[in-house]
Amino acid sequence: MRRRQEAASSRCGEGKRGLIDEQRTMTTNWHRHALCAGLDPDLFFHSLGRTPWQEARNICQQCPVTDDCLDDALEMEAGVSVRYRYGFRGGISPEERARYERRRAA
Repeated sequence: MRRRQEAASSRCGEGKRGLIDEQRTMTTNWHRHALCAGLDPDLFFHSLGRTPWQEARNICQQCPVTDDCLDDALEMEAGVSVRYRYGFRGGISPEERARYERRRAA
């Protein structure tokens, strides 16, 4: 989200083509820069019954692509009930993403 806003303001203001291209590349290749890449997926996608998200939250707080990850999760889950959302993505839990989406739509 923050990157998207920065890219939009640079397009409108100064029109720096290089910055826009760099932003677009980062957005489409954000997975490569994620701190979770290569870690145990169970940290972010628990089996039922195991719900402590603190370790995932700590990793996401330091990740440079959390905004892109959250944008991707929200896009994939648009309009989906909270019970069908899965995993800790974009620095927040499925329940937090559902609340965020409802607030954003209001």
